[in-house]
Amino acid sequence: MLDGRILRVDGIVLLLALVFYFHQLALQEEVFTKIFSNKFKKGWTDFKLFLKDLGIFLAGICLLLLSAQGIVGSASFLAAAIGLPLLIIGILIVALGTNLPEIVFGVKAVLMGHKDMVLGNLIGAVVANSTLVLGLTVLICPLEIGKFSPYLVGIIFTVAACLFFTIFSRTGKEITRKEAGFLIFIYIIFVASQLLINYF
Repeated sequence: MLDGRILRVDGIVLLLALVFYFHQLALQEEVFTKIFSNKFKKGWTDFKLFLKDLGIFLAGICLLLLSAQGIVGSASFLAAAIGLPLLIIGILIVALGTNLPEIVFGVKAVLMGHKDMVLGNLIGAVVANSTLVLGLTVLICPLEIGKFSPYLVGIIFTVAACLFFTIFSRTGKEITRKEAGFLIFIYIIFVASQLLINYF
């Protein structure tokens, strides 16, 4: 982004970074192999349940793809109707809307006692958004960065959030409610700073 553009070669680099990430996960094959082999040893009934859940999962992805088309169209219309920049619409409305499935998933996973899934989903989403989503996007159409300051603020807050998340997760090996509240406070400050940059 420093040169004001994100080109196709940058997209290739991002996708290669994703491949490297998957490779690192594959090196932990013994963990995944043990889990899946134990699961499928239970018999044909459990395998049928797995196929059913897989079908529901794929159907959910299809619905998400359809909803993404509606989100982009409605966000563009909303920006034009109320005179807000698309960047602000993306930060305030679209970002929250696209993260609603992750929020619901996180709450459901915690209630079902699968706390590790929350962190796995969070890390996976960060990696996918910063490599796969951006990489594929610029492969289709390179991006021109007209005004760098809003993105710089976003980068700073992202680094800050990751830093505090790492510190919190390593102290006591858990994230307390106070620490979670502080992370939410960082997001609120980020939104406020974006509004100030774009309107003052």
